[in-house]
Amino acid sequence: MGLAAPVDPRTGLIATPGLLRGWDGVPVAEELGSRLHRPVFVDNEANLGALGEYRMGAAQGVRQAAYLRLSHGVGAGLIVDGRVYRGGSGKAGEIGHLTLDEHGLVCRAATAAAWKPWWEPPRWPRSSPAATAR
Repeated sequence: MGLAAPVDPRTGLIATPGLLRGWDGVPVAEELGSRLHRPVFVDNEANLGALGEYRMGAAQGVRQAAYLRLSHGVGAGLIVDGRVYRGGSGKAGEIGHLTLDEHGLVCRAATAAAWKPWWEPPRWPRSSPAATAR
């Protein structure tokens, strides 16, 4: 199951508290598995998108790939040496939280002026960094 949040690969917990309200400290895969009576695998949705492209899509046959997810937020899934690269805390592709303007909007994860607040509807494209740079 793809989550709109980074997942710590060691604990299975959402790596940034407050992103999915009510799920802080909850092992999501374990909780959903017990409710569904089925095994559940949980990861960040961009990581799973990258994995899908690597196994069945445009990234078949390559060892390195980047999957850019532009939807309700901004994120990336990375394939390095044929495996999803998450980084030590599971946040490797969280480009939506990169600081654009330290005095700008603050996202839910408390990152000053990240991509995410610029991208979320209804702000885009009217107020996107690209639109305001003109």
